Amino acid sequence: MSIFTPIFQTFFKDHMGVDLYMEPNFEDYSCQFNFGVPPPPIDTDKALKEPCLDICTNARRRRELGSSGGPDGLCPQV
Repeated sequence: MSIFTPIFQTFFKDHMGVDLYMEPNFEDYSCQFNFGVPPPPIDTDKALKEPCLDICTNARRRRELGSSGGPDGLCPQV
């Protein structure tokens, strides 16, 4: 989910002129689209600091290999 969020938010702002904050719900895997609300800066966005979901095949493979992801421990796809 997180890898697409900045792309969609940027698209809406740059091409449609509308702020969009996509707020994920990690309990039910849904996403609330908040139009007219600017997204938080990437370095403070709590959603991007969440660990990978257990259902993510990449996360499962990294756990098997003993790797925590990127250099900061976050998903390397973000």
